[in-house]
Amino acid sequence: MSKKEYLDLLRYYLRKLPDNVVEDIIADYEEHFRIGMAEGKSEGVISAELGSPIEIARDFKASEYSFDREEQANASSKKTSVGKIILWILFIVILGPFALTTIIVVASIVFAALASFLAVIFSLFVLGGGLLIDLLGLNIDGLYVGLNLSPLTQAFGGITSIFLGLLCVPLAYYAVKYLWLGLKKLVLGIRWEYRKRRAKK
Repeated sequence: MSKKEYLDLLRYYLRKLPDNVVEDIIADYEEHFRIGMAEGKSEGVISAELGSPIEIARDFKASEYSFDREEQANASSKKTSVGKIILWILFIVILGPFALTTIIVVASIVFAALASFLAVIFSLFVLGGGLLIDLLGLNIDGLYVGLNLSPLTQAFGGITSIFLGLLCVPLAYYAVKYLWLGLKKLVLGIRWEYRKRRAKK
């Protein structure tokens, strides 16, 4: 397997990780290829020595994206200097309220949009159910529409509303799913950068 094929496969299997994590891992394996080729090895030999890209991706996921160097850090590196404490206090006092406000505003907008979408789906089911129940002459509290429509219009409107509601359910599912994955990738990306900085100390 050539270097390009190997790295392309590795990037594909790592695609669900944050971009900064993927780029760091790819850069590390590009360095493996560079060293191996400097020693006179072919790209195929280096690929075989490194192992399967899918297994490498699984190992990174299983290890929670940690660095080996982090385990070798001594206790002294964990000590925080007085200067760092002062900088953190200044950061919290000056930028903390602004950053917190920004996060709250963005989160509120996202969750308000999601809640509105879910409310629309619920309304479609209620409207469709009300039209069909009214058409059948049933009297159920909370589902009476009270519109003076022809039976054909009621049947069409009820079925269409329920169909649109069902159509929106998977959209809501994927919206929640990708929102969760996006938040997870953001947290993992920040965590990766934090661990990388600690490992370099």
